[in-house]
Amino acid sequence: MPRAVENDLERALSALDPRVRSVFATQLMQFGASPAPIAYGSLMRIDSTLARGWMWSSPIEDDCAIVMLCVKMNAPTILEEKPETPYAMLSLVSAADMKALRRTASETPERSPWDHAALEMNAPFSPGLENHVMAATMHPGSYAFPLETGQVYRAANVILFEPFLDRNPEAAAAFEETNAPISLDESLELREILRSLSMRHASKPGASLFYSGKMREAIGGFAAYRHDEAMRRQAAGRHADEDIVGAAKTVLSETIDEPLTISELAGRLYVGRTYLCETFKRVTGESIGAYGIRLRMRKAEELLAFSEETIDDVARQVGFKHRSGLCAAFRRETGMTPSAWRRNRT
Repeated sequence: MPRAVENDLERALSALDPRVRSVFATQLMQFGASPAPIAYGSLMRIDSTLARGWMWSSPIEDDCAIVMLCVKMNAPTILEEKPETPYAMLSLVSAADMKALRRTASETPERSPWDHAALEMNAPFSPGLENHVMAATMHPGSYAFPLETGQVYRAANVILFEPFLDRNPEAAAAFEETNAPISLDESLELREILRSLSMRHASKPGASLFYSGKMREAIGGFAAYRHDEAMRRQAAGRHADEDIVGAAKTVLSETIDEPLTISELAGRLYVGRTYLCETFKRVTGESIGAYGIRLRMRKAEELLAFSEETIDDVARQVGFKHRSGLCAAFRRETGMTPSAWRRNRT
């Protein structure tokens, strides 16, 4: 990195919250990042032989921050993270990020923030999704994550430091027992909140109010989700019905491109069709068919938002033989055609 660029980066890093700086400074130095102008927050551009992309961050109220990043690797590297203070995070991360977390826990556990067994037990993330929602806590240390050439690593993080959690016991309670990432893939509400975070708002009036509101909406939604989850487990005693529903959801998520009939799904799970339908409806409040369509539309949204696949290709990847079937289902779910939804996202 040229000395002038390094000096610019050091000056920009010195303006960050020291706690945020301790988390990301090493990574930004590795990437050869340089500061870029923006109306609100701090923007770092990355354009080097190692990677291309950006990272944006801003303190939100006291003792919390929002950090967003998108990086495409030009070469493989071991990304370093050296937080100096504990923090909790609620994140929307790419599948590539989850792969890096698991590789570190499995191959170099001494450089992982989480125990491999706990990671696998606590994080049954839905396969086939481009992005995952998770909550976790991080502790001071030195961690390493292997990044692969050509992969795009993307994340939107709400970061909470201990003083914030001390002042907000409901938020603190939600993060209890997050000794490894907890999958929140089933929470569409949290997914949509975190997905709505965008750097484009940093260039608009009212940015501070927007990001503060999104932070509180995300943490409030997470606390409510964890409370409801605890109540469900207590009421159901984690009995077999929930296990069957969980297994059904897993199979549905793995067969998005070739959806099963309900009879085929019941056969896979070795249960009766009627029992499966009634149990799924009682536990989740919706039918298997409605859940399956919602799952496929969620996948379609991710493909439309984060890939250049044609509508015909998206249709095939979410289990429709013809684009007309996708368009009809997508319009029922979103009120828009796939093409209009993609244009609106852009």
